[in-house]
Amino acid sequence: MVSVEYSEAMAETLDILKHTRKEDVDKISPEFMNILKENASKTYKPELDHSKKLKDMQLKRKTQAILAVIYKKFWCNSEQLEQFNKILRENEIRHEKELREKYNPDSLFRDKNYKKEDTEDDLENSISMVKYKESFFTKFIKKIKNIFNIK
Repeated sequence: MVSVEYSEAMAETLDILKHTRKEDVDKISPEFMNILKENASKTYKPELDHSKKLKDMQLKRKTQAILAVIYKKFWCNSEQLEQFNKILRENEIRHEKELREKYNPDSLFRDKNYKKEDTEDDLENSISMVKYKESFFTKFIKKIKNIFNIK
């Protein structure tokens, strides 16, 4: 059983393939086409504007992934496959870099407005020492202890 998201993506993919040249669709293996047809949503009707280019259509991410698989497995020649794999690697590196910057443990808990010079001054101003006042009774006891040299 396929998730709803994937079944809708397969329905979108089939809709795109209906508007694709027959020679290109024939390059796709019949097994893969059967998987798409069997698992496509029966209730979801994609509303795609086929006068636009694919990159300008509002496609689901899963639809884009299925189309990428079709392109890579069935439509690419060796040169295009090398170029496509290079683009995929670059995208993966860029994504990993973004994740590393976003979830870097060194900066994850650091305050964004942190400045070392300001914090020392702010710390002194915000945390002041509480002066201890001896009570009259404590002073009196200390005087008596001093008189009798008791520690």
